[in-house]
Amino acid sequence: MRNAFRYAMYVWLTAVVITPIIYNLIMLGHKAGMLEAFCLAIPMIIFGEVYSIPSWLILSCIVWALNDFAIGMVIKKVLLMVASILLVWLPFWCINFFGEDAQGLFGENGVFILCATYWIFISFGIWFYKLNPTFTKPNSDQLDQIS
Repeated sequence: MRNAFRYAMYVWLTAVVITPIIYNLIMLGHKAGMLEAFCLAIPMIIFGEVYSIPSWLILSCIVWALNDFAIGMVIKKVLLMVASILLVWLPFWCINFFGEDAQGLFGENGVFILCATYWIFISFGIWFYKLNPTFTKPNSDQLDQIS
């Protein structure tokens, strides 16, 4: 469980910290100055951390569950990428569901671009960080003891 928790934390923090900076530099860098775009990224990082904590905890559980299966690491990481699509949309859904008019903050296209940017960096983290498998194949001595 500790391995899954640490791996999910690294993946989550990579996306939560890098995405607002890159998003603001791309979306606002040409309209506002670079300093303004970077300063806007700081509250986005804070709000992104707070609103995405449920996604991070769910990702930890998914990593923990997948890591116990005897499947290849590539398949595990592809499944994590598929699950991360839903986990990226979860915080934005919560903002839209519980907030008055969260669409007005980014506009529909801006929300999609922001979510896609988060997913890109989560996917990067999934492949960049090493996930140590917890499942080990039984050796011949262990198999002899079972039979």
